[in-house]
Amino acid sequence: MPQPEAGRPLRATLIGLLVGVSAAAVPCVAGLAVRGRLERRRMRAWDTEWARLGPQWGRMV
Repeated sequence: MPQPEAGRPLRATLIGLLVGVSAAAVPCVAGLAVRGRLERRRMRAWDTEWARLGPQWGRMV
């Protein structure tokens, strides 16, 4: 029967990896959320500008 102390280094390593990956995932997910919000905002501004200038596009006067 294995001793409980024998698995402690492996367990500590796995927990450390999990914490590290979790700590790295938080800013990545937050960055994606902010990027998506800014992209939607930019597209709304682009749509507004296109609605204003679109009818003039192609006019040769």
